[in-house]
Amino acid sequence: TELREQSSQIATTIVRDQSIAEQDRIKLLQFALAEAEAQRTRDPYDVRAKVFLATLYTTVGKTPEALVLLDELMKISDQRSQFYFIAAEAYLNANDGAGALRSLERAYTLAPDYPEAIRNYAMILILDGRDADAERIMQESYGTLVPPEPRLAEAYARRGDFDRAIAILRIIAADAPQSGEAHANLGAMYYRAGRGPEAIAELEEAIRLEPRFREQGEALIEQIRQGS
Repeated sequence: TELREQSSQIATTIVRDQSIAEQDRIKLLQFALAEAEAQRTRDPYDVRAKVFLATLYTTVGKTPEALVLLDELMKISDQRSQFYFIAAEAYLNANDGAGALRSLERAYTLAPDYPEAIRNYAMILILDGRDADAERIMQESYGTLVPPEPRLAEAYARRGDFDRAIAILRIIAADAPQSGEAHANLGAMYYRAGRGPEAIAELEEAIRLEPRFREQGEALIEQIRQGS
């Protein structure tokens, strides 16, 4: 059982790692799914096995299968935020924003002081265009409308509000001036917003601080200078 759980956890991480060959990711995922499904068959009352399998189904886009399992889990206990986080991801994979919103609202209601519940609920509110509700949550939970949360910056960027996304990432970079990653993220956001000179400045700073960003940073700088 422990080996199956570890395989499931590792698979959900590796399947998203684009540095790993596609065929290797597929093989690992198939193995992890087979092991998790076998455990579910062997012990249909194993809650942890169901959670791992629901996570795997969500990761590979098997939304109906994931939601069936999550329904079973919520019948056992509808008070666990984790179940609603997984459900929200499954709904998002199926382009069901309303379902994701319901799930994350429920998770937040269950644990309004839990950082992941706060962040996820604020994020889905931003994506849904409910700015007043998102700002209320951020003000109550973070004490500011520009909390240093990269995922909230990404939520604003995904709906095209680059000014707010950049404002968040600038705060993160200011709070960690020696972090190459913070400057690289800010530079990438400037690039997405079409602000080339500012993007170059941040990317050059990221490279100066952490040479590991050199290859990708210089490639992006070249794209900007070529106007692509």
